Parts: sequence; structure tokens; C-alpha cells
Amino acid sequence: GEQMSKSSKFADTMLSVRDGRDDSHFHFAWLDVTQQAEFVNKAFGLQPAEHPQVVVLSARKRRFATFVGAFTKSGVSDFLTSVLRGRVRTVPMSGKDLPKLAGDTKKCAAKKSSSSSSSSSSSSSSDSKPEKKNTKQDKRKSSSKSGGGGKVIKLTSANFDEEITKSKLPTMVEFFAPWCGHCKRLEPEWAKAAKALKGMVKFGAVDATVEQQLAAKFEVKGYPTIHSSAGPYQYGRSAKDLVKYARGLLEAKDVARVDKESIGPWLADKPKLPHVLMFSDKMQIPNVVKALSMQFEGEARFAMVHTGDQTMMTEFKLDKGPALYILQPTEEGPQALRYIGPMNFLGFAEFVGNAVKQAGVGGASSASTESTASSKTPEVHAVRSHAEFEEHCGNRIGLCLLALLDPADDAERESLESMLLDVAKANVKKPVHFIKAERATQGHVAHAFDMADQGTSVVVFNARRGRLVPFRGALTAEAITEFLADVQSGRARTFKFKVPTFADEPEGETSNDEPEEVEAEDDSMCGTTPSEDGTCAPPPKEEL
Repeated sequence: GEQMSKSSKFADTMLSVRDGRDDSHFHFAWLDVTQQAEFVNKAFGLQPAEHPQVVVLSARKRRFATFVGAFTKSGVSDFLTSVLRGRVRTVPMSGKDLPKLAGDTKKCAAKKSSSSSSSSSSSSSSDSKPEKKNTKQDKRKSSSKSGGGGKVIKLTSANFDEEITKSKLPTMVEFFAPWCGHCKRLEPEWAKAAKALKGMVKFGAVDATVEQQLAAKFEVKGYPTIHSSAGPYQYGRSAKDLVKYARGLLEAKDVARVDKESIGPWLADKPKLPHVLMFSDKMQIPNVVKALSMQFEGEARFAMVHTGDQTMMTEFKLDKGPALYILQPTEEGPQALRYIGPMNFLGFAEFVGNAVKQAGVGGASSASTESTASSKTPEVHAVRSHAEFEEHCGNRIGLCLLALLDPADDAERESLESMLLDVAKANVKKPVHFIKAERATQGHVAHAFDMADQGTSVVVFNARRGRLVPFRGALTAEAITEFLADVQSGRARTFKFKVPTFADEPEGETSNDEPEEVEAEDDSMCGTTPSEDGTCAPPPKEEL
């Protein structure tokens, strides 16, 4: 009876430790050491004792740490926190595999599905084969057109705004028709691309024959039609092409690089926000950090530390990377909390999201999307060198609008610059970068951009993809804004071009290629009205 009383007391202590934690990094279980003495000894080198023994174990990494101290709620809780922060060193388990537990465990038994529980325990192997086959079929269907976090999201008018329009992460949306051969060929490539991005870029699919209002909104005239958060997608349809483009949509939002001297000022800036520190051996900012900075823009701050910085590695008691810490604001100052879990975007995002909520800025995600966009200051950057062109356009994701100015006098110049600023303000929430250059000094680029030989000209282009659309119309804010909308919706035909060299480069290096029209693809996959652009045209009488 006394032994049972002690066991009950120990169990109550562990339950209070579990219930008192705000994170979800630990799973709690107990063993009867008298029955599992061999397992405990082989796994942790422990012998049965009268007092309780607590071990923190990472079964995946085969490492553990043994608790030493007063067996109280605060004592065990502090130990767990120290493990997360890297203050307690873990040790490897002996052997490559976990030893076997004696007997059967009742608490960890897998739950039976309704189908298996209703079936007889004496079912033959032939009866179970069809069930496995059906399970695979269901899994294929759900992963190809539904879900999130690395899967393709099935989009409808009911969830489109929440999943796509309000998303702080980049998005890729496919409009398809079930009967379209090109769409069927794209489907597995689309799913592969979504899986490769692991939730960092959202991939969705819209059945345009069902969601006709959505299709009409994006002016879908053929299948498949693909739109990204940067505008219409008009490139290769292999998983490799899709992944390369989608990764290009990721941007680092206020990601700093810090060391022993600069980490203090970085922490002092916006001290109420969680500060996320990533240790990595990469010289460039990893895509996963870019995605995190986009997802939690305005809610957390991010910084990189190279693992070659031995001072910082020693400060955080690290032997190697990658490693992710959150420096959480407290009354006593920032406290470091180390992430322990799958080293991927979804795991990191959950960890950072919990920290955001604890800091009191959680739930601001949807509101901050609008405030961040609206707080963006519209600018039209002057390009006076090729370096400035690369800074304000060439190295940016999305579209660029270039105005080659040739005003007759100062009054006309002021009018043109005011008009361009009005266009920038009207498109402040869109991924468009506005630049201007003087025809007098940069006129040699006009031919490459298919601009007129004289006068002020405007062109919209994607420098990374090498495609442009020249503007032909009245130089008014309304006309150019409408033109931009046509380009982004895919209504305007694009042409190939080569980016010229700005400023003092010789004229010979400037491209003299004439713009080329988009090449048509074979349309034998449609089984319907042939098209000229590699898509399946809808049946003649069908309206979307």
C-alpha cells in the first residue's frame, strides 16, 4: 500500500508537469521498472531504484538525458526547459536500435479503424488485400487534390480567399478541367512540386468546370491555366520547372545576419516580438527561413548565424548546425528556447507560431497582411547604372515597369513623374517594381525593350523570365493601371527579350534581338477544340 501511494504521488507530479507546459515538445509515458529492468538497463544504463527516474529521449536521434535533482514539479519542469535550451547535454544510446519492451503495452496500442474492428480476427490474407488496395487509391486521391502543408489544396469559392488571397506565403493555382488531357498530364507534376516545397509555397487546384465564377474572375480561356502570387505562369509544366519558379517566389523579409557584437542591437529592436535565430552552414539565406519570415512578417524577427562563428556556437553550446532558437522576451530579458523536432518548415512554423501567441501578437496574422501591404511606401526608383537596375528590378521577384523618360521641359517631367507615382500607389499591394530612366543617357536600351525610338515609353517585363509587354497607349495613370491589370491576368501576350546593359556599357552589348512571340505547343492531348498555346480550349458552347 505504501509503494502504491508513492507511485500515485510520483504520477501526480508528472501529470502536473505535463499539464503545466505550454509547448507540445514532450510526450509523457511511464514504465514499471521492475518489469522493464532489462529495457531500462540496455537503453539508458539505469538500474531499478526506490526513487523515480526520469529520462528525456529522442527515439529518432537515439539520444537521451537523465534527470538529476529534486523530484518536484518545478525541478522536473526546469530540467525539461534546460534540455530544450541546450543546457543539458544529451548522450547517445548504446546500439543502433531500441531494445524490446517486455510483454505487450496497452496504453500505446494502435487504434483500430471502424472497418478493421468490424472485421473478424480470423480474416484470411486474401480478404485483407483489397482493403490495402483501396487505402492506396484513397491516399492518391486525397494527396493529389486536397490537403495542405506539401499537398495540393482543393480550392473552391468557399475557401479560395482564406487559402490564397489572404495567404502571406507565395501561392500557385492551377485551373483545370477533368476531361483535359494536358491537365491530366500536369496533375502528377503539380503534386510532386507541392511535395517538394513542403508547405513553403501553397499549391492549389480549381476545377474550372465547377467553380465557374472563380474561372471567370481569372479570365480562364483554356486548360490548364496557372496563376501564381506574382502573376500568370507561362513556363514549363514539369515538376522541376514548377519547383524552380516557386522557389523564386520566396523572399527574405527582414532577415538579419548577427554575431556576438550585433546580436544585442538586433534583440533591442522591437523587443516585444519573438526573435528567431537560425544557425546554418549556408552562406545564402535558406528557403525555409525566407518562408518563415514571410509567414510571420510583422509578428517575429529573424536572423542568421553561420556555424563557422565559433564564438556564437560556444555561446549557445552547439557543436554543429542546423539549429533554431527562439529568444523569447521576458521581464528578466530574452530567454533562449531551442527547437527540437523535424527540421522542416512545418515543424519550424508550429514552433514559431506558438511563440508568437505566447508573446501576445498571435492572431495578428490576417490583420498584419493588410497593414504590411498598406504600409509599403510606393516608389519609382531612378536607374542610373546597371547596378541600380539589378537592385530595383533585375534581382527582384515579379514584374517591373520601366518608364524611359523623354520630357520636353521641366513641367512635362513633373507631370510624368507624378503620373508614374499615382500608378505605383494604385498598385502598391501588387508585386510590381517601378523604375524610370532618362532616354538621353539610357536610350540605347529602347530597342531591346521594343520601345519607340523617341518620346517617353513604358514597358512591363519579367527580368528573370526574359519576357515583356510594351505599352501602346495614352500616358495616363488610368490607362497604364488598366494595362498592368491586363498583363497580370494574362490577357496581354508576352514576348521574349534579352535584358540589356544599362548606363555606360558599350552599345554592342545591348541586345538587338526582335521580340519573339510565344511558341505554340502540340495540342494533341485535349480531345476537344485544338488550341494554339498548349492549353485545352473549352467546348464551343461552354461558358466559364
